[in-house]
Amino acid sequence: MNVRRREGQSLIEFALILPLLLILVFGIIDFSIGLAIDIGYAKVAENELQNVADAAALAGARQMGQNYYDGASPVVTGVTSVVGATAAQNRVTGLSVAADNVGTLTGLWNADTRALLVPAPNNLVMCVATPTSPIKSSDSPP
Repeated sequence: MNVRRREGQSLIEFALILPLLLILVFGIIDFSIGLAIDIGYAKVAENELQNVADAAALAGARQMGQNYYDGASPVVTGVTSVVGATAAQNRVTGLSVAADNVGTLTGLWNADTRALLVPAPNNLVMCVATPTSPIKSSDSPP
């Protein structure tokens, strides 16, 4: 009779532990899926912010080229407003981008030292699109 009781005890222990084990396994799976979705969303937002910065920099460079062609002085006149307007036409994760969230910096790119010289004669527009802009925007070199 003692042997029979021990055989049934394993089944009871298994029945008690199985729900806890299933909760643990499904919790790990659910956390992993949620983490993957969050990382994917962050990467999409990062990519869209890069697209905003690229589009804004191209628009600013075009404006600078037009100013140079027209003989405007300084050639950076209106570059920041064009950059802001271009940024405002874009969306990041479905939300509009405010012009204040795109920092604009103009200067001279030195290809030998691979550095941006500010202030200097201008041949470059650099844009940084962020949730909060770390670069103060201005129409003239700092």
